Amino acid sequence: MIDGPSPMLAGDRTSAPATRHERQYRMRRQPIATQSDGIGMAVVAERYRIAWRTILRHAKPRRTNPYGKSRVILLKYAQNVTPKGYFSIDVFRQMIPDSLLTGYSRFRGGLFKAEEARYRELAGGQAPSTMIIACADSRVDPATIFSAAPGELFVVRNVAALVPPCETSTGYHGTSAALEFAMTSLAIENIVVLGHSLCGGVAASLAAAQNVPAGAFIGPWVELLSGVRDEVLGDKTVDGPLERQRALEWMGVMLSIGNLRTFPFVREAEQEGRLTLHGAWFSIAEAELYWHNTGTGLFEPVSSE
Repeated sequence: MIDGPSPMLAGDRTSAPATRHERQYRMRRQPIATQSDGIGMAVVAERYRIAWRTILRHAKPRRTNPYGKSRVILLKYAQNVTPKGYFSIDVFRQMIPDSLLTGYSRFRGGLFKAEEARYRELAGGQAPSTMIIACADSRVDPATIFSAAPGELFVVRNVAALVPPCETSTGYHGTSAALEFAMTSLAIENIVVLGHSLCGGVAASLAAAQNVPAGAFIGPWVELLSGVRDEVLGDKTVDGPLERQRALEWMGVMLSIGNLRTFPFVREAEQEGRLTLHGAWFSIAEAELYWHNTGTGLFEPVSSE
């Protein structure tokens, strides 16, 4: 917290010139300036920078300094950002959505207290044995489903829990990069591809077969499913939209497992017995987990008892 104004700010301001801190405090208390006020955005940006400097300078000291010398580059970067409005310490907490602030308070008072020693240990590094490749869907959180403790799972999430085939073309390969790190740096022992019911990415792939556009980024991404999607649509035994959706969700998991094996470091680790690949599927309505049985080739429910 920043100290309040000096007594001089509350009384007669003519008795002595204002100090720099007092001038900064007055500036932070002024309302948001806009171009319609006749004040240029350069002035607003300057107030923004002054506010940030003052916050960092007068903040209460913590047990550890999260900034260190890095705050210099942080402030330098902030100078290049044109603010939409005027920042002050009074509205800092209002910047955080209530649901996130409440959740963070629960975390600090609950899980963190119970796992404080573990968090201190994790500050020295992570050593998870399992990687989960899951969908970005908010209803399917791997840490919640498996009641995982901090540091137990290495998780990457994307639309439809897809793994692209190994390729070295130019571009941004987020899932492939996470996979490489998991295998070469963490020595992961298990990789689980976790699909789920009512997947929007799978639905987008099915809609694309009917020439319904899926978006500039989603469309090309779910095109990874086009091969197995055509198999599902061509199978007359798969009847009805829900059956086709579920079949493609399962087939998508198997496709991703196949694509995992196109990465040399995955294929080598599996062949040497250092890695096991798994397929799983989560039913949202029943909160029930299904696991791919390599013996039967089917996804079978997992007993929780």
